[in-house]
Amino acid sequence: YIFVLISVLSGTTKGYCGKKTSEFMKNPVDGVFISMIRMIICTLIGGIVVLMGSNTSFGLNMSMFLTALMSAAATSCFVVSWLMCVKNGSYMMLDIFLMLGVIIPISASAIMFGEKIRINQVCGIMILAVAVYLLCGYNIRLKGKMTVKSVLLLVFCGAMNGFADLSQKMFVKLNENAS
Repeated sequence: YIFVLISVLSGTTKGYCGKKTSEFMKNPVDGVFISMIRMIICTLIGGIVVLMGSNTSFGLNMSMFLTALMSAAATSCFVVSWLMCVKNGSYMMLDIFLMLGVIIPISASAIMFGEKIRINQVCGIMILAVAVYLLCGYNIRLKGKMTVKSVLLLVFCGAMNGFADLSQKMFVKLNENAS
């Protein structure tokens, strides 16, 4: 219950801060700067967590370094596109497109690691696709037709979230193989 409480409070805080931060974004360069500040804070927190782990020792080989670089690039692109989506007024649509990004790690894990795609994953993706369709219809009724730019930005944001998730999966798999 404590974890759920922390997750809800963190998610609410993240959403509020993201919405307020998007007001400062006048162009993509501002988004990159905001993303850089966020990444520095995340890096500091991650470094503290690693230092606190007493038995954490893993060697960083080239594939792990490239995976970490992929994670940084995908997360940075995700944060900038997320801020742009919020600024464009697509906040209501954002979460469903982010969830749809799960297609990337599921399909890539099947190809890269030979993991089976389970029926519940296929059903979940189909439910998400229907949710996107319904939410798009609802959004059109509320705000009018979405621009192609807005839809592409939402798809890009979801894809970058999916690539960030994939990089985490790859890092775990590479760390398992290194041990």
